[in-house]
Amino acid sequence: MNNSYIYNLEQIKDIENLELIAKFVIEGFITGLHKSPYHGFSVEFSEHRPYSPGESIRFIDWKLYAKTERLYVKKFEDETNLRSWFILDTSTSMLFPYKEFNKNSKLYFSIVCISALINLLKTQRDAVGLICFSNNIELFTKAKLSEVHINYLFTELKKLLKKDAAMREKAAYLLSLVGLKGMEAKVVSSLSFGNQRLVELVRALMSDPEVLLLDEPASGLNEFEVSQIKDTILSLKEKGITVVIVEHNIKMVMEIADEIVVLNFGRKIAEGSPFDILNNKDVLEAYLGSKEKWVTM
Repeated sequence: MNNSYIYNLEQIKDIENLELIAKFVIEGFITGLHKSPYHGFSVEFSEHRPYSPGESIRFIDWKLYAKTERLYVKKFEDETNLRSWFILDTSTSMLFPYKEFNKNSKLYFSIVCISALINLLKTQRDAVGLICFSNNIELFTKAKLSEVHINYLFTELKKLLKKDAAMREKAAYLLSLVGLKGMEAKVVSSLSFGNQRLVELVRALMSDPEVLLLDEPASGLNEFEVSQIKDTILSLKEKGITVVIVEHNIKMVMEIADEIVVLNFGRKIAEGSPFDILNNKDVLEAYLGSKEKWVTM
């Protein structure tokens, strides 16, 4: 094959002259091209072993006896098929490296490789199955070798290519939503700490949550980065996503929360609107020190 990409998965079915030999000794039920670990007397000669008294003389190699005057039994081995499953990660991390139309992504490359190997296994009459997973197992098929089953696997892989394009479009939208438009191709570790937090938000939003739980999203951030997180949370609120936050940045919580529950040493001491919490003497004493101190913050 040359280095050009295979743009149509159907073209992979045209690869007919390659042969994939199993690397492991396997046992199966259907005759194929793979060595079986179980010796028999039915298919192909394997080796000789010394004859043991009491065994059937049926498989004694008399020609070898004529040469060596020693009794040896012929051993044979069956050829069996390989039953294989391809396991494919379909999570958003497989979009790397990110581009608008990217045939170098890990997902695209994996789909093409699996498609080619399915075709090669098919020519050997080996049973093939497919497992796709992200946060959960999205697809699990039995290992079969029928033409209908093979076509079904190709159909599912083609669906994943469409899913690839849809995920890219969705990721681009969410990155724009949190203020990271134009950073799609950036390596996350090269971003600022605040922007890395925003990427974490995008990762969570890719699963279309109805409720988003954030544990101290403002921790370790400077004032500008806290402002970015705050604006993002408010935009999510406008889109109907419920956001539950565990946070010690009291100023940010007061600015974005509808309802607040206050804990002190694991015990709930107050619950209500930001105004109610601001005027609750137990909260003022435990967290704010005094109302006057909060007003001047």
